[in-house]
Amino acid sequence: MINTSASAKTVNLPITPSNKYILDGYSAIEEVLTLRARHNVLLSKDNEDVVVSQRPAMVYGPYSAGAVTRVVIGGYYWAKTSRFYYIGYNPGSGLYNLYSRELGTNTLTTTNIATVTMGSSTKKPGFAEWEYGGVFYLLVFTGNQGWYITTGDVATQIVDADFPADHIPTPVVMDGYVFLPKRNTNDIYNSDLGSVTSWTASAFISTEIDPGAIRALAKQKQHLVAFTDFGVEFFRNAGIPAPNSPLARVESYNSKVTCRNYTLITQEEDDIYFVGTNKENLRSSVYVLSNFTPKEIGDESMNIYLKTFGTANKYVL
Repeated sequence: MINTSASAKTVNLPITPSNKYILDGYSAIEEVLTLRARHNVLLSKDNEDVVVSQRPAMVYGPYSAGAVTRVVIGGYYWAKTSRFYYIGYNPGSGLYNLYSRELGTNTLTTTNIATVTMGSSTKKPGFAEWEYGGVFYLLVFTGNQGWYITTGDVATQIVDADFPADHIPTPVVMDGYVFLPKRNTNDIYNSDLGSVTSWTASAFISTEIDPGAIRALAKQKQHLVAFTDFGVEFFRNAGIPAPNSPLARVESYNSKVTCRNYTLITQEEDDIYFVGTNKENLRSSVYVLSNFTPKEIGDESMNIYLKTFGTANKYVL
């Protein structure tokens, strides 16, 4: 156990293959989760404690005779509909489908609401809640497609020609915009104001302080956070009119600590936890980005673990 401050956020170790994973505290979903892979990392929160533990891969078990096992590669519980949405891969058909699963009832009904495609380099999809003018959507991004789900459980694909199809699925919703980083670039694209379906080719801004492509986006204190190959940059909504990006760079904030990849980052309220590397001393550890400043919270045993096993096939949800 590691105390990171006098008032005690802690990291609980060791990592073991027997750790349970229950989605958002919903024990009903536990019956369809099984342990599959070792050495996966999960950052979670137990009251005021930050817990670092192993996250097993998820396998969605069949609920009727003859049903085919679907491998869950990412999911999200949406309180607006009290349903769990996930993308499952069917090894038999080779298809990826977007499913809606009812929780909290005896029937636990599951519905296939769309067939999707995944980007060739995408390990897990990204989800975000969007609300504007009293309209609510759950957004789903797969690395080469964007979808929005209504509270009526209808999924619709974003088909605008200017939508950044080849993206890293780390969407950020802020001030009526959706922001996405384009893969293998330093460009951050945004939707039109008040829309998830309309995008403009010129509506983007680029990271500039450090070279290298963007690895992930996040949000902290109404600022957009861009993790790049060599550091972190921050942006604010400067109200710049369309067709340009509304963002402006915040020059006073930047960091040389960045996440290893987008699957190794999660957020609790305004704090961003990630497995990352300090580019000044090449030290890999678990970090928290709080008040625009990164702080190492992993101890030597965690750092040795990361050095020994690396980060391949490990995820933080």
